[in-house]
Formats: sequence, C-alpha cells, structure tokens
Amino acid sequence: MRASPFSSATADGSTARARARLVAGLAAIGVDCPPSAANFVMAEVGGDSAAVAERLAAEHRVVVRDLGLLGLPGHLRITVGTEEQVDRCVAALTAVLAGSRTAAGAVR
Repeated sequence: MRASPFSSATADGSTARARARLVAGLAAIGVDCPPSAANFVMAEVGGDSAAVAERLAAEHRVVVRDLGLLGLPGHLRITVGTEEQVDRCVAALTAVLAGSRTAAGAVR
C-alpha cells in the first residue's frame, strides 16, 4: 500500500516540527497558543479576531479561521503548513497585529 502525502508528513515528524516553529513564531510576537498535537493551533490574538482574519486574507493571502463565531472571540485557528508557509503566516500576522495595535493606540 502506498502512503499518502499526509501520512508521510506526519510519519517523518514534519508536521510536529512545523507546529513547533509556528508556536515559537507566534510566541515571539506575543500571541499565546494552548498546547496542540493537531495539525492546527488556536492563537489568542485578542481584540477583533474577525478583522484580523479578514486583513490576513485581503492583504497577505493568508487564510485562517476566526473562532469568534464558535464562542472564542479574539482567537484564530491556524493550520500548520510547510515551514515556509508557517514563516509567511507569522510575518503576515506580525504586520496585521502591528497595524491593529497602532490603530488602537496601544499594545496589548
């Protein structure tokens, strides 16, 4: 039986490495994430997470899920991708949050 790309990615640990890279990158910009063993993390961005998700998509072509509609306002669900995608996501979120914090007049 031939392995699927998903099973290969998880079997060689690349998802775990990329998840660790994502969590570390988010922590470096002040975004907390509860522990996760899945192929996604929940990121606490605070404020209007729907607006953050919209800006990520519109300005950076990074798609995340706003969890406000699921009863978790201020949180995003971010899927773990390749290490390059993780770096791009963290850079985009850094830019969006910097703009949001400047517009709000305060750093959270």
